[in-house]
Amino acid sequence: MALALLALAILAGQAAAAPGTQTWTGGAAGATPDLERGGFSLLDAGGAVITPAGIAGTLNFTLNGTPYVGFCTDTSRIFSTSTEPVDTTTEEPPATANTRALAWILLNRAPTGASTPEKVQQAAVSQVAAWILVDAQINKTTPTTDAALNTAALALVQEALAATATPASLSVSAVAPAVGATSSTVTVFGRPGAVVTLAVTSGSASLSSTSVVIGPGGFGTTTLTATGAGTVGISASTPGDGRLFRINPTDPETLPQATAAAEPTTLAVSAQVVFQATPVTPVVPTVPVTQVPRPSVAITKTAPARARVLSNVRYRITVRNSGRVTLRNVVLRDRLPRGLSFVGASRASTLSNGSATFRIGTLAAGQSRTVIVTLMANASVTGSRVNTATVSATNVRPVSARAATVFRPLVRRVQPAVTG
Repeated sequence: MALALLALAILAGQAAAAPGTQTWTGGAAGATPDLERGGFSLLDAGGAVITPAGIAGTLNFTLNGTPYVGFCTDTSRIFSTSTEPVDTTTEEPPATANTRALAWILLNRAPTGASTPEKVQQAAVSQVAAWILVDAQINKTTPTTDAALNTAALALVQEALAATATPASLSVSAVAPAVGATSSTVTVFGRPGAVVTLAVTSGSASLSSTSVVIGPGGFGTTTLTATGAGTVGISASTPGDGRLFRINPTDPETLPQATAAAEPTTLAVSAQVVFQATPVTPVVPTVPVTQVPRPSVAITKTAPARARVLSNVRYRITVRNSGRVTLRNVVLRDRLPRGLSFVGASRASTLSNGSATFRIGTLAAGQSRTVIVTLMANASVTGSRVNTATVSATNVRPVSARAATVFRPLVRRVQPAVTG
């Protein structure tokens, strides 16, 4: 099989070439036959024919006893169907965009099994795409003399490069739940388009979705819900960029073709989420509080709605202990309205600064005292006059009551004149 030269730079950190043995297993009568087609020629960068008759397709072989499906990578030599000593260099993961795309084609577009026309065509397209990606001498836009094969191979190259545009990656984080909360948002970061599989590995909890597709922003989310307090372990996994093998036969006499193969890899990470129970608030015994009765006093006052000047007007004032404790130093003050004179009262009083003061003294709970105050309006008084009485006692705010009386003027009688 005449194929293009595989020209890959040694990547920093990749394993050194290891000696081994490659054995071809792709015979037509075998369990895994090679799928290949011809009918075209290969073209170099200048458009010249590399080989007059090209063959493209898969190769089935074992590497140190492990079976692989791969591609030839050297158009200047012939693939050996014998067992050959080889040096194998492993790249995990492939470090460049082109080698990532090559591994992707090997893992996703290298058909196997019984031959069909569709599989043969797919095998040829994948081989030509591999040349475009890694061969230095192959023509990058017209690699063969078959236009349809070229178009399909170029489309596959673009598909592979797009699928592996950024290296595969994976990380997971979870929002720390608040105390008492039973759910947490789990965020998975990775390559856009990648499918991440999640699982609960420890603790009692469930995930709203166990499969998350990474969005254009490079992340996807799911919700973790726990049945109670405790630590919950979760795992996340997604396909990696693969393990790429570059296989170079070392027989100095036959110098067979180099080949390439790949193995799938998986990226896996884990995280723990701690759910905290709501703290139990201790029940504090209620200590009965003894309410100390507070003193309270009330006052009412009544008076005639209307009265004449120069006549006595009686104001009825009642002071009552409205609380449950004895009132002490109870004092009633009745302020005389302007234009009214004090005539008398039903109990002793003191007149000072226009007020009559009555010292009631002590009132037991519920007890009351009534004082009648008699006033007289001067002849010049007209209209309404308001009489206000205020009661006070020890440890009690003073309270007041008011009564209004409208006074009518004195009617003067006119005697008719006597004549004759």
